[in-house]
Amino acid sequence: MPISTRWYDVEKRVITQIYEGSWTWEELNRESTLMHQMAKSVDYNVVLISDMTNTSFMPKGNVLSQGKSVIKKLPDNVTHVVIVIQSRLIEVFTTMVLDMMPGFRKRIKFVKTMEEGEKAVTVAVAANRAESAS
Repeated sequence: MPISTRWYDVEKRVITQIYEGSWTWEELNRESTLMHQMAKSVDYNVVLISDMTNTSFMPKGNVLSQGKSVIKKLPDNVTHVVIVIQSRLIEVFTTMVLDMMPGFRKRIKFVKTMEEGEKAVTVAVAANRAESAS
């Protein structure tokens, strides 16, 4: 499958979406629905890490509208989104979408490698735990 969604950790604090090669908006919407179900299945905040290291593909269609729709529907308990990406094209379009939705900008971070992504996820999970403890 071009996009797969699963729990990243056994504690169910992090959801991962892995992109491989070419994908469609329909596939992204289906996997986003699954991610929403997973996030809603727990009663605490979670982190989403999107591993896009194996794709530089952007589907046809209205990128800004599709991207805005996906981001706008993020569950409230998905407090941080880490996007691991090397494709400058995808990063530019995602940044354009975020510029249209400034409230989400603080929740999304771009990194270049999975190592950086894992570090960002560790920080985000710690922040979620600290917030829930206070």
